[in-house]
Amino acid sequence: MSIQQYIGYNNAVTIGNVVADSEQANYPATNLANPATNLLWKSDSTSAQYVTIDIDAEQSCDYIGIARHNLGTAQCGIEIQGQTVDGGAWSTIVPDFGPSSWNFNHSEYTTHKATTEQTSNKSTRHGDFWKLVDNAVSGLHGLSRSYSGAATRTVSLVVKAGTLTKCRLKFHNPTDGSREETKFDLSSGNVLSGSGNIQNLGNGEYLISITATSTVDDEIHLNCLNANGDVSYTGTGTDFFYIADLQVDIGSSIKGYAPLTADNKPILKTFTSGDYYGVRIKITPGGSIRPQMAVVYTGEIMQMQRNIYVGHTPIPYARSINAVNRLSESGQFLGRIIRGTTYKSQVKIQHMTKDWYRSTFDTFVKVSKTKPFFYAWRLTDYATEIGYCWVIGGVPVPDNTGPNGMMSVSFNISGLA
Repeated sequence: MSIQQYIGYNNAVTIGNVVADSEQANYPATNLANPATNLLWKSDSTSAQYVTIDIDAEQSCDYIGIARHNLGTAQCGIEIQGQTVDGGAWSTIVPDFGPSSWNFNHSEYTTHKATTEQTSNKSTRHGDFWKLVDNAVSGLHGLSRSYSGAATRTVSLVVKAGTLTKCRLKFHNPTDGSREETKFDLSSGNVLSGSGNIQNLGNGEYLISITATSTVDDEIHLNCLNANGDVSYTGTGTDFFYIADLQVDIGSSIKGYAPLTADNKPILKTFTSGDYYGVRIKITPGGSIRPQMAVVYTGEIMQMQRNIYVGHTPIPYARSINAVNRLSESGQFLGRIIRGTTYKSQVKIQHMTKDWYRSTFDTFVKVSKTKPFFYAWRLTDYATEIGYCWVIGGVPVPDNTGPNGMMSVSFNISGLA
């Protein structure tokens, strides 16, 4: 099984190298270089815009971390771009992983905003479910999105049957034609035709994906199918199936998952490592809400040597409240006032090899004395259970746990989740 435990503490963002296309007075982009989450960058625009990190020297980067943002509420499309030549062209390294920038082909795209009371509207991977509804016309019913430049791309999303039980994913452009087209059965969990993949996530949900290589600009299509498996039909205007966690990755595999959620959880997105002179975030708001963020990290992430399987409380569920209980003179309960909620958990990392601890993990220990970090305990399986954290109660102190020199460490964290 692949290692899914990550700590993102390396950060190339500084006050001197981060700029934004738009910012409100008193909320500049330079706030993004400060680890304090009370300082915000606030955009003054709802148009597509960039936040750019101009790295002075070529640096290896393979992740982006974003904390205390409203990108889910603002229904933003997010795209990460890199610059491999100083002053050169920008290229996409993490294509859009938000739904707002997809086009609508005879379809209705209706969000179902998830809350803790509406768990049935939350996908297994914890992104918000949407409805893809056909239209009462004859033709195609679905979404499409264009991408620039030749590349190998993988599109993936979580689907669940509604009144419609079949769908299609397709790569197409006029030069290369239809390179990959897969039809899926959302009731049986089978591939009806094509070479795409479908994985049963339980609860009637499936993770579907296809991969193709293009020589020119690309188009990706997601379509409703009728009961006969037809892609072109006369719709009802009411039939639908559910979709969530729509994303596109460069390469032939699904990278670290990063769905945007209505409650704006921290984002940690990994991508194929490369050397960059600059990294920028393209933000495309989906409505009238202006985007904002407090913290942005980019750099080289630390992938742990071992996974965590048991004995860990994911930080979104490690709530600690400061409460005042009101009682009558006779001891009757009169009510409770919640004065604040914090998130605190414990990280136990075992069986690190002696060389890896000394060369890699101890560097993180030194940084954690003063700096926060992004922590993912199982990034692919539980992609929204990310914390923007700091160490509490002292820095990690290792134990030598065997005659072979392996090291283990346990430390307490608090943070945003």
